[in-house]
Amino acid sequence: MHSKKNKKTIFNAIRKLTSPKRMVLVLIINPLKKGQASFMLYHQNRHRANQLKLKREIETIQQEMINKQLNAHFTLKSEDSFSEKKINGGRIEAYDMVNSFSNLMKSGILFSDCINWSLGEELAFTKKYLDLMKTRYNSLFGFNMQIAKSVDSKNLLVPRLIIQNCTESVIKKAYEQEKTKKNMEINCAQTIEAVEITNTINMGAVDKHEKKGSRFLDKNSKCMMLNTKQIEFYNRLYNTDISLEVIDTLNPESESIIQVKLIIPYTY
Repeated sequence: MHSKKNKKTIFNAIRKLTSPKRMVLVLIINPLKKGQASFMLYHQNRHRANQLKLKREIETIQQEMINKQLNAHFTLKSEDSFSEKKINGGRIEAYDMVNSFSNLMKSGILFSDCINWSLGEELAFTKKYLDLMKTRYNSLFGFNMQIAKSVDSKNLLVPRLIIQNCTESVIKKAYEQEKTKKNMEINCAQTIEAVEITNTINMGAVDKHEKKGSRFLDKNSKCMMLNTKQIEFYNRLYNTDISLEVIDTLNPESESIIQVKLIIPYTY
């Protein structure tokens, strides 16, 4: 009796194992599921590796930007300006300049482990740099920063130092040849899909015999290439579309200008 029952149980088990439905499950569906799980795990690991690589690339670029602020030439130039102000009786200006320099260095170092921060923090950092430049060049440099009330500067994240580095590039070019009065305008406005930041500086009157290239900002200079690479890696990391454009205007009948325009979309 038990023998017949056991035989029947074994027969039913074999029939289930060899049924078409079971064979499809064992030979096709299960291997496909395992293959799909393995593929997804491989894809996730590869994605994480790519993300980590992009973050490291951005961190390296931003460290170069910080190093420019900490290099001996910049520091010594700043110290010379502090001393000159103090010797000439401008103790308050010298104190303000030391304070601006200190704040600039602190901000750069304290946030050195972040690849982005808010637009408001980036603009505040840029202003510290501009305050330092204004004291350094005295009456030869002035700036104005306008931020539209509609701009959400607290919540919009931007690559760290993106505006400051562009500003530094423009100022260096502006004072490369002549130490005449320069005025910078930084405007931050909002469109439907993005924030547009324009940085404009006058380059002075143009002689009709002057070469055009001497007034233009070199887009391939090391300073500007840092921005270009930073934006490229940042766009890939966050799947966004930040863009940078350099606009040079050379008019022999008036002053030439350099304008750098950054467009930062609300897409991430």
